[in-house]
Amino acid sequence: MWSDPLHGGERIGLQTGAAGLTAVLFLLISSYSADAATAADKEWDLRLALEERYDDNIIELSDDDIDRLEEDRPTDATPNRYSIETPDDFITIVRAAWQMNWRRDRGARTEIDMSLSAYQYLENPIHDYESYRFRVEQRLHPARKHSTSLAVSWSVIPDYYLRNLVHEESEFVLGIDGYRQEASFREETLMARLTQVLVPEHLRFEGMVGREERDYNDYFDERDSESPLIEAGLLWQPYDDGRLRIRLGWRTEDLEAEGDLPGTIFAEDDISQERDIVRAEVRFRWGPGGRHRAVRLAYEIQDRDYTTEDPNDLFHFGRHDDRSSLSADLRVELRKGWYWTAAYEREKNASDFPSALANVLDPDETTDFTANRIDFGFGYEFEGRTRAPKDATGVPGT
Repeated sequence: MWSDPLHGGERIGLQTGAAGLTAVLFLLISSYSADAATAADKEWDLRLALEERYDDNIIELSDDDIDRLEEDRPTDATPNRYSIETPDDFITIVRAAWQMNWRRDRGARTEIDMSLSAYQYLENPIHDYESYRFRVEQRLHPARKHSTSLAVSWSVIPDYYLRNLVHEESEFVLGIDGYRQEASFREETLMARLTQVLVPEHLRFEGMVGREERDYNDYFDERDSESPLIEAGLLWQPYDDGRLRIRLGWRTEDLEAEGDLPGTIFAEDDISQERDIVRAEVRFRWGPGGRHRAVRLAYEIQDRDYTTEDPNDLFHFGRHDDRSSLSADLRVELRKGWYWTAAYEREKNASDFPSALANVLDPDETTDFTANRIDFGFGYEFEGRTRAPKDATGVPGT
């Protein structure tokens, strides 16, 4: 299955983009250093896919907020509370991915892939967005049994609408309590992943470090953030044919937001938080080669602790979130490169606030939510291969 980039300014773009480009160039140059002139077997594939998704809570509203939107209750009305028309929607997703890998006669392997996805919402076009990703992976030595690989990836979402949030300056200027503006951001992520085979064909370790950066629109500069992350996991395949695969992983993130801006007279929110994530995944595959079928089940739990020390930041001070995600997906390969997919995901958040605040304001009625997503799609995969020419001895030539 394809991964969804979210279901979790110029300054940021220049820093991360330059770092990602430098890392990619380093790996490409390294892969051609000692044996750049040797010939290689090359394989490539191009995947095109079209999916239709139903999401019953596209911006993760609480039950109370969904009631406000659907019933248009006059007593709850504040200007510009919502920019969406419905809490749920159908989303058309178009995906394209290209991958090439080549192996030289000494066994070194290099892989490059690029992908893009476009999400189009039927009733709420404000939520349309695109994502782009580039990755390069290099095997660090030609050992076949206990290989080590390093991969670097860079991804970007140019513009993503979050929801309408209260903006203190607009409240002050307009004299309207609770006035909201549309909050959106640009997200860039840079990752480096190390993969080490521990038991050939059966067990490998995956470790990753990275940084995620978000740059919000001018109304919400206090939410601009950097989030370094560390991830580690094990992937176990009990059988040689790979029909059963089990993955266990742990991830920690430390999101540091700008918080209260000293250049304004208003007390802005601070969304800084620490996250610990545990994920378990099981995949079962069956069927003849070229006609595989695969079922994947995954469960993820996430603890979020907000770190602001300002007790006046009512929706973040002392807040703890318990998030969980349960997903299942199916992929069926058909003849001549065609395949179809189906998936379901349920995501839930439950917040806990200091008792004194919770008893008075019930903030969890705004932050708790449940979302269900159902996907169905089909795709086509083009494949190609070229082999290096051989000399009279049968060895690939240069």
